[in-house]
Amino acid sequence: AGYLFLIFLLALLLRVFAALQVDVDTDEMVYSIIPLNIISAGRLGTVDQSPLYFYLADVGYKLFGGLNQLTARIPSILFGALSVFLVYLLSLEIFNEKKAGLLSAFLFALSGYALRHNGEMDMAAFFFMLLSVLLFMRWLKVDSSKMLYLSAISFGLAVMIKNITILFAP
Repeated sequence: AGYLFLIFLLALLLRVFAALQVDVDTDEMVYSIIPLNIISAGRLGTVDQSPLYFYLADVGYKLFGGLNQLTARIPSILFGALSVFLVYLLSLEIFNEKKAGLLSAFLFALSGYALRHNGEMDMAAFFFMLLSVLLFMRWLKVDSSKMLYLSAISFGLAVMIKNITILFAP
């Protein structure tokens, strides 16, 4: 558990560093302005993307002092770092080996792809898709309807963050 927590801290620090170093791209410019004050505006969503990420971003703006390069990426930073735990648990499900789980989590923490795509809504959607897959795999083992429902809810949250994740349904 100690090593996994250190890997999580490493992932969090790397994601914060990457968020401060990587330039803001055009999509991110658009998707960082839309959520600004979306909660206080009383809007249910936009036609641009699924609404949940925008609500999360707006909460981040309120908690961390407004809109800037770092706060625009707070949900992705947090969910990207938390994905380390899911990668570990998925590796345990597949390989049944703690060393493989730790190595998988460590490699994900250092993943250049995950660090580069630390903005927008991709990492938050990725987190909930991983959680859905993990819960689905647990359902296959224990045949508990609770796991299946939780998997479906997690999948729904992923779709509410980034609607393209619906392509994972089949």
